[in-house]
Amino acid sequence: MTRCHILFLLALGGATAIAQDAPEGTYLFKSRLSDAAYAKALAGLPARRIDPQAVAASTWPTWGVKVNRVTPGSQAAVAGLVPGSLIDGLNGTEYYHHKQGLKPDADGRREVSAVTPDGVRHHFKFGPGVIGTTSGMGYLAEQYLYQNTPRGKWDADMLVAAVAWQTGDHALAESALQRATAAGMQPSVFTSYFGALLAFDHGDLALSKKFLVETLGRLPADRTKISRFFDPGLTTLALAFQDFELLETVVAERAGMETEPQAGTIQSWREWAKGVPRESLLERALAGAGENVMPRVVPEQGKWSGEFDMMDPAPLRNLPYGAWIPPGHYDHRPFAPPVPLRDAIWEIEVAVGDGGPLEPANRSKGFHELNFSVIDRAGQSAAAAGSPHSRRDRVVVGASSYHNLNNERFLRVSGGPSGEEFETQHVVPLLDPHEVQATQDRSNDKAGPPMLESDDPHLYQLTFIRLGDEAEILLDGRPIMHIPIDPKVGDLAFLVHSVGASFVITRMSLRPIGPAR
Repeated sequence: MTRCHILFLLALGGATAIAQDAPEGTYLFKSRLSDAAYAKALAGLPARRIDPQAVAASTWPTWGVKVNRVTPGSQAAVAGLVPGSLIDGLNGTEYYHHKQGLKPDADGRREVSAVTPDGVRHHFKFGPGVIGTTSGMGYLAEQYLYQNTPRGKWDADMLVAAVAWQTGDHALAESALQRATAAGMQPSVFTSYFGALLAFDHGDLALSKKFLVETLGRLPADRTKISRFFDPGLTTLALAFQDFELLETVVAERAGMETEPQAGTIQSWREWAKGVPRESLLERALAGAGENVMPRVVPEQGKWSGEFDMMDPAPLRNLPYGAWIPPGHYDHRPFAPPVPLRDAIWEIEVAVGDGGPLEPANRSKGFHELNFSVIDRAGQSAAAAGSPHSRRDRVVVGASSYHNLNNERFLRVSGGPSGEEFETQHVVPLLDPHEVQATQDRSNDKAGPPMLESDDPHLYQLTFIRLGDEAEILLDGRPIMHIPIDPKVGDLAFLVHSVGASFVITRMSLRPIGPAR
């Protein structure tokens, strides 16, 4: 796989170019599934989500909080709130993120509006105390597209594309959009939105910025009125272009959840960037990179690494390493160089897949995640000093491949004073079940020949750089996050952490950065 072929979930990976002189919304695609392959792929999708008549008749909200489990005997159970319901209202206001919490208003009220799995809306009133639900995000991309895009003979293919975007089936998504555009799907804010993502993925930054400007020009002038449908993609582009004013608009306006970035953090990034994107750190990092110290790394046994049972990093010193981690289980490898390391470039070549079916009734088995994090080892930053045992508050920068119960796939990038997370629409290709089994066969730290060939299309590369008072994440050589960091951060540690995911790491290097050679 060439490095330019890691794809955006919403960007319909595989596009080779967008013709700059073509009408808006016209794309040139790399490939297209045959009619037989397309029909076979459709059979694997929920029929109700790709049927225009079913989508048009659906009473489900486009976005809300999905109830995954109801505790027997709880307030929720007694009131009749059932698993699978989608909560979209709390005390007369929109409810869209499970981390908001079902909190009472000033009068102690908790009036909840939800649509049950059979499509019927109900209203519930809860008293003080625990309500008794576990929940996660619920999002129907196809409904929002259907409700906000001109109708036509392209409807069915457009719905297929929407579902494929959300679930990460790149070949199907690309083929569906190609069929929709060939059928005459009209230009709209969506064509410029996806055009910006496609162009960025292809490496045409000027065209991507052009499409982004057009997208913003078509969205409401009051940025707080922009639908959350656009949030992940706009976050992707805002971080990539270091447009922290846009990021603040997209993210900070929806703050209020304790894990969301606070306006003060993004404001400090705006002041650092001064409206002029900083150059990538990659060239300087490579020019000053020393020899690979991965063969000599040692287990990290600091306060932050005690969050899980610490595992020895030996498999990462003797690559390749494959592991199959069922949902609810983890693989936790914190490590550090044998001598203090401040500036470094950490490169990882990896493929990832699901470790097994998710279980809605069990919170710990409700997601797959593979995380790579650069850590403030000594806890010298202001955030780490305030939470000496918190791994989150020691994250300098990190990236996680994440899959949830709603079958959404994100690449979460993190950084900032408290390891703030941003869900972006970058996505990595997934190992199929056969290849997942291969990782299982080689799990438990067993050495052996390479599990994947060097040109395997499932492999992608993450690069993390800390240089001076800045940090950067690159995906297949493309910068996707570049931020200032606390200058007090000194000695670095590193973490590879998987929950419920299978993965193969074929190559990893950790090199100190000194003066350019």
